[in-house]
Amino acid sequence: MPLSELSDEHAYLRRVTLPFVLPTSVYGAMLVIWHLRPNLQMRFPLHRGQVRDYLRYLAWCATEGRREYEILRTIPAWDRELAAPLALPRISGDIWHDAFSVIMFFYGVAHCQYTFGGMLKSERVRRGVATAYWRGERHRKKSPPVAPWLLEKLSERFASVQSLVQSIRLPKHDRKKSDLQLYKRHVIAEKYAGKMDKMFEG
Repeated sequence: MPLSELSDEHAYLRRVTLPFVLPTSVYGAMLVIWHLRPNLQMRFPLHRGQVRDYLRYLAWCATEGRREYEILRTIPAWDRELAAPLALPRISGDIWHDAFSVIMFFYGVAHCQYTFGGMLKSERVRRGVATAYWRGERHRKKSPPVAPWLLEKLSERFASVQSLVQSIRLPKHDRKKSDLQLYKRHVIAEKYAGKMDKMFEG
């Protein structure tokens, strides 16, 4: 979509037609931001028409872009796409493989300096991304709300709220913190709100 076509305010929220499929759509507002930022043009050369560059730029929009630009947080259709599940290749020892949303994948790409190998091949990277996401990265990056399917997946994966808390515990940082303190600090999952207090009351 040429920049001249984005003068209409509604075009900012419109999907851009591309000749390939991506995990989410590209929206007019994203191209406006890219056109106005030479540093982004150098970092993500979209004019070359390569899938890889668009994926990397979407990862930037989903992380730093959402934090910097309010308009990227006001596209309901994109929020729904970001909250959708994303199938990743199975890796031995990976307990999170089917509990990744599209935005969690984009967090991982951004975390790995906008490369893809870590999220596709490394259990350690996936574990680190999931831990950061549930410890509050989703709030810092102004992520859309957690989708019901993901909360249900957590319920299936972890037998209790405590086991979920243990999975995101950082030994060095959380040495003196109780499970209840970690839960309250990081607001781990909206589905469990209020339940942990009762568990610890007894």
